Amino acid sequence: MNSNFLVVGHDPGMTGALALLKGEELLDVHRVQKRGPRIDVYAVDAWLRWVLDEHGSIDALVIEDLHGFQANTPTANWMLSRAESAVVTVADLMGLPMMWVTPLRWQKAILQGMPVASREQIKDSSRKWASEKYPQTSAALSVKASQDIADAICIAEMGRRLLNRGRTQ
Repeated sequence: MNSNFLVVGHDPGMTGALALLKGEELLDVHRVQKRGPRIDVYAVDAWLRWVLDEHGSIDALVIEDLHGFQANTPTANWMLSRAESAVVTVADLMGLPMMWVTPLRWQKAILQGMPVASREQIKDSSRKWASEKYPQTSAALSVKASQDIADAICIAEMGRRLLNRGRTQ
Protein backbone atom coordinates (compact mmCIF):
# COMPACT_ATOMS: atom_id res chain seq x y z
CA MET A 1 0.00 0.00 0.00
CA ASN A 2 1.26 3.48 -0.90
CA SER A 3 2.11 5.42 2.25
CA ASN A 4 3.34 8.45 0.30
CA PHE A 5 -0.02 9.75 -0.78
CA LEU A 6 -0.10 13.41 -1.76
CA VAL A 7 -2.95 14.90 0.26
CA VAL A 8 -4.28 18.42 0.54
CA GLY A 9 -6.29 19.26 3.66
CA HIS A 10 -8.73 22.17 3.48
CA ASP A 11 -10.06 24.08 6.46
CA PRO A 12 -12.85 26.17 4.90
CA GLY A 13 -13.75 29.66 5.96
CA MET A 14 -12.96 33.22 5.13
CA THR A 15 -9.69 32.68 6.99
CA GLY A 16 -9.26 29.13 5.75
CA ALA A 17 -6.13 27.27 4.77
CA LEU A 18 -4.77 24.44 2.66
CA ALA A 19 -2.04 22.06 3.83
CA LEU A 20 -0.02 19.72 1.61
CA LEU A 21 1.27 16.39 2.94
CA LYS A 22 3.30 13.77 1.12
CA GLY A 23 3.26 10.75 3.34
CA GLU A 24 4.07 12.08 6.78
CA GLU A 25 6.01 15.08 5.45
CA LEU A 26 4.44 18.54 5.50
CA LEU A 27 5.42 20.14 2.20
CA ASP A 28 3.52 23.42 2.28
CA VAL A 29 0.69 25.39 3.82
CA HIS A 30 -1.32 28.06 2.05
CA ARG A 31 -3.64 30.52 3.73
CA VAL A 32 -6.70 31.06 1.55
CA GLN A 33 -6.57 34.63 0.31
CA LYS A 34 -9.43 37.03 -0.13
CA ARG A 35 -10.19 39.35 -2.99
CA GLY A 36 -12.36 41.95 -1.34
CA PRO A 37 -14.98 40.13 0.73
CA ARG A 38 -14.69 36.91 -1.32
CA ILE A 39 -12.26 34.01 -1.55
CA ASP A 40 -9.67 34.62 -4.25
CA VAL A 41 -10.40 31.61 -6.45
CA TYR A 42 -7.54 32.59 -8.76
CA ALA A 43 -5.05 32.25 -5.89
CA VAL A 44 -6.54 28.85 -4.92
CA ASP A 45 -6.34 27.76 -8.56
CA ALA A 46 -2.72 28.96 -8.84
CA TRP A 47 -1.68 27.14 -5.65
CA LEU A 48 -3.35 23.86 -6.69
CA ARG A 49 -1.78 24.14 -10.16
CA TRP A 50 1.61 24.69 -8.52
CA VAL A 51 1.09 21.49 -6.50
CA LEU A 52 0.19 19.60 -9.68
CA ASP A 53 3.17 21.06 -11.57
CA GLU A 54 5.56 20.12 -8.75
CA HIS A 55 4.14 16.68 -7.92
CA GLY A 56 2.15 15.49 -10.93
CA SER A 57 -1.04 14.57 -9.10
CA ILE A 58 -3.01 14.93 -5.90
CA ASP A 59 -4.38 11.74 -4.38
CA ALA A 60 -7.09 13.55 -2.41
CA LEU A 61 -8.30 16.99 -1.48
CA VAL A 62 -9.78 16.46 1.98
CA ILE A 63 -12.34 19.06 2.98
CA GLU A 64 -13.80 19.68 6.40
CA ASP A 65 -17.49 18.90 6.00
CA LEU A 66 -19.45 21.66 7.69
CA HIS A 67 -22.96 20.55 6.70
CA GLY A 68 -23.97 20.13 10.34
CA PHE A 69 -22.01 23.10 11.66
CA GLN A 70 -23.93 26.14 12.87
CA ALA A 71 -22.03 29.42 13.00
CA ASN A 72 -23.13 32.23 15.28
CA THR A 73 -25.12 34.08 12.61
CA PRO A 74 -26.84 33.27 9.31
CA THR A 75 -24.32 35.53 7.57
CA ALA A 76 -21.42 33.53 9.05
CA ASN A 77 -23.05 30.27 7.86
CA TRP A 78 -23.43 31.73 4.39
CA MET A 79 -19.80 32.90 4.33
CA LEU A 80 -18.51 29.45 5.40
CA SER A 81 -20.60 27.78 2.72
CA ARG A 82 -19.39 30.24 0.11
CA ALA A 83 -15.74 29.73 1.07
CA GLU A 84 -16.03 25.94 0.85
CA SER A 85 -17.86 26.19 -2.48
CA ALA A 86 -15.11 28.33 -4.00
CA VAL A 87 -12.40 25.75 -3.29
CA VAL A 88 -14.62 22.80 -4.24
CA THR A 89 -15.52 24.44 -7.55
CA VAL A 90 -11.87 25.04 -8.46
CA ALA A 91 -10.92 21.47 -7.49
CA ASP A 92 -13.91 20.02 -9.34
CA LEU A 93 -13.02 21.91 -12.52
CA MET A 94 -9.47 20.55 -12.22
CA GLY A 95 -10.80 17.00 -11.81
CA LEU A 96 -9.22 16.51 -8.39
CA PRO A 97 -10.44 13.63 -6.21
CA MET A 98 -12.17 14.98 -3.10
CA MET A 99 -13.39 13.57 0.18
CA TRP A 100 -15.11 15.21 3.13
CA VAL A 101 -14.54 14.57 6.83
CA THR A 102 -16.63 16.01 9.62
CA PRO A 103 -14.96 18.06 12.34
CA LEU A 104 -15.96 15.47 14.94
CA ARG A 105 -14.40 12.64 12.94
CA TRP A 106 -10.98 14.23 12.40
CA GLN A 107 -10.87 15.70 15.89
CA LYS A 108 -11.63 12.32 17.46
CA ALA A 109 -8.97 10.55 15.38
CA ILE A 110 -6.19 13.15 15.34
CA LEU A 111 -6.60 14.80 18.74
CA GLN A 112 -7.03 11.50 20.57
CA GLY A 113 -6.17 11.86 24.26
CA MET A 114 -5.99 15.66 24.08
CA PRO A 115 -8.49 18.06 25.70
CA VAL A 116 -11.46 18.66 23.38
CA ALA A 117 -14.33 19.53 25.75
CA SER A 118 -14.71 23.08 24.45
CA ARG A 119 -14.12 24.95 21.21
CA GLU A 120 -11.11 26.69 22.81
CA GLN A 121 -9.61 23.35 23.88
CA ILE A 122 -10.08 21.94 20.40
CA LYS A 123 -8.30 24.94 18.89
CA ASP A 124 -5.44 24.69 21.38
CA SER A 125 -5.14 20.92 20.91
CA SER A 126 -5.14 21.24 17.13
CA ARG A 127 -2.34 23.80 17.20
CA LYS A 128 -0.40 21.71 19.72
CA TRP A 129 -0.75 18.49 17.71
CA ALA A 130 0.32 20.14 14.44
CA SER A 131 3.31 21.91 16.01
CA GLU A 132 4.48 18.71 17.74
CA LYS A 133 4.08 16.61 14.58
CA TYR A 134 5.73 19.29 12.41
CA PRO A 135 8.11 21.29 14.66
CA GLN A 136 8.95 23.67 11.80
CA THR A 137 5.43 25.10 12.24
CA SER A 138 5.60 25.66 16.02
CA ALA A 139 6.44 29.38 15.87
CA ALA A 140 3.70 30.10 13.33
CA LEU A 141 1.14 27.97 15.18
CA SER A 142 1.82 29.54 18.57
CA VAL A 143 -0.66 32.36 17.78
CA LYS A 144 -4.40 31.77 17.79
CA ALA A 145 -4.79 33.42 14.39
CA SER A 146 -3.07 30.36 12.89
CA GLN A 147 -5.95 28.05 13.79
CA ASP A 148 -6.91 27.60 10.15
CA ILE A 149 -3.44 26.30 9.28
CA ALA A 150 -3.38 23.86 12.20
CA ASP A 151 -6.82 22.52 11.27
CA ALA A 152 -5.84 22.15 7.59
CA ILE A 153 -2.79 20.11 8.67
CA CYS A 154 -4.97 17.89 10.90
CA ILE A 155 -7.54 17.43 8.10
CA ALA A 156 -4.78 16.46 5.65
CA GLU A 157 -3.47 13.94 8.20
CA MET A 158 -6.95 12.46 8.53
CA GLY A 159 -7.13 12.07 4.75
CA ARG A 160 -3.68 10.43 4.69
CA ARG A 161 -4.79 7.92 7.32
CA LEU A 162 -8.00 7.14 5.44
CA LEU A 163 -6.12 6.59 2.17
CA ASN A 164 -3.61 4.35 3.93
CA ARG A 165 -6.52 2.22 5.17
CA GLY A 166 -7.97 2.07 1.67
CA ARG A 167 -10.94 4.27 2.49
CA THR A 168 -12.11 7.31 0.64
CA GLN A 169 -15.10 8.21 2.82
